[in-house]
Amino acid sequence: MIQTILIIFGLLAFLDALFTKWNTWNEIEKFFLNVSEKTNVKLFYSLAFCMFCQRFWISVLLTIVFGLISEFSFSLIFIPMIVAGIMNLIKNPA
Repeated sequence: MIQTILIIFGLLAFLDALFTKWNTWNEIEKFFLNVSEKTNVKLFYSLAFCMFCQRFWISVLLTIVFGLISEFSFSLIFIPMIVAGIMNLIKNPA
C-alpha cells in the first residue's frame, strides 16, 4: 500500500506542477463554475471549488487508472484521500 501511495503521490505532484505552470487549476474551476451556472446544479462547482477538492478528484482518477493497470483491491479506496491530504499539507502548511 505504501508503494501505491508513493506512485499516486508522485503522479499527482507531477500533474500539480504542470497544472500550476500552465494555470490549469483556475481553468478547471472556471469550467465547473460555468457548468453549474448553465445547469443550475451547484454540485459541479462544489466538487472543484478548492485546491484540496481538485487534487482529490485528480487523485481519484489516477487511482482508477492505476487500478486498471495493476489490480483493484479494497485498499485503493483510501489512497485518494491519503494522497490529497499529504499534498495539501505540503503545499498549504498551516
